Amino acid sequence: MSLGFIVLRHVNSELSDKYWIKCYDCIRKHYPENEIIIIDDNSNYEFITDKDLYKTLIINSEYHKRGELLPYYYYLHNKLFDTAVILHDSVFLMRPFDFKIIENIKTFEFLWHFDPSKNIPHFGGAPSEQKQKQMIYLYNDNGLNKFFNSKIWNGCFGGMSIITYNYLVRLNNRYDISKLLNIVLNRSDRECFERVISGLLVYLNYDKAIPTGTVARKKFIRRNRHGVRTGPSRTARLYGSVFGDISIYSRNSIIIKKSNIYPSELLKFLSVHGNLDDPEVQTAIHLLQTKAVEKVDLLSNTHECVKFENWFCYSDLPAVKIWSGR
Repeated sequence: MSLGFIVLRHVNSELSDKYWIKCYDCIRKHYPENEIIIIDDNSNYEFITDKDLYKTLIINSEYHKRGELLPYYYYLHNKLFDTAVILHDSVFLMRPFDFKIIENIKTFEFLWHFDPSKNIPHFGGAPSEQKQKQMIYLYNDNGLNKFFNSKIWNGCFGGMSIITYNYLVRLNNRYDISKLLNIVLNRSDRECFERVISGLLVYLNYDKAIPTGTVARKKFIRRNRHGVRTGPSRTARLYGSVFGDISIYSRNSIIIKKSNIYPSELLKFLSVHGNLDDPEVQTAIHLLQTKAVEKVDLLSNTHECVKFENWFCYSDLPAVKIWSGR
């Protein structure tokens, strides 16, 4: 089985140019010989660094602003490997995946999951239910419609997953994902798509086995090896993920911005968990000590997503997600 990586890229500034380079370098650090496909979604090439790339295919998408839909669409037409790891350009792998996890994936696995009935941290309003139904109803499948509306599945955060080519082909043969190219047109639509692709992936894998009765269905989900419990209600839902619930994971992420407030908590966090030999971490600590940045309350529902110019190699996180707001 061959493993490759598909990176969704959108560069619109000098800062976001740093993101995709960091993402690429992290992949190459852990996977020096694996193939990489970069799907560029309408970047401004004035900001893109001309970097030497190895065993890497760049595809400039003709479908602008389709975002998370594009890796699945182009993987169907470019089988360079048997299994793909789909990443945003703002995700940095801090360590290689457990080989057993990759080896055991016969269909797909989400990277992070979330409760589809709730908003994802760092984003404002809830995605349009009407738009989600418009997408899912395209396929004229009553069983799929009922399953999707039941919300007994977990969402795939950012559409990021590990998926086999054969399973994607099987999915596309039944539910042609190219039909969504004329519907996914902006960021709000993309937030709907990450729920729709979740429902499609999970339903295809389980539609012949899920009991119809409420009690029997709950028992089935709890019994299933992919079943997880999420949220304060401890609701069991189909499909967990490699890295876990993004709403919990994000509390371990750091977002910083310029300020005059002394960030004692963040400085303490970096001193304990940061790679102190990393020049970027050293620079960040210096900025913190000189009161140049502050810690943002990640649990607040009111703050806007902010960007930062330094990222850190945490020893306790398998991957770092930058909340770039693009």
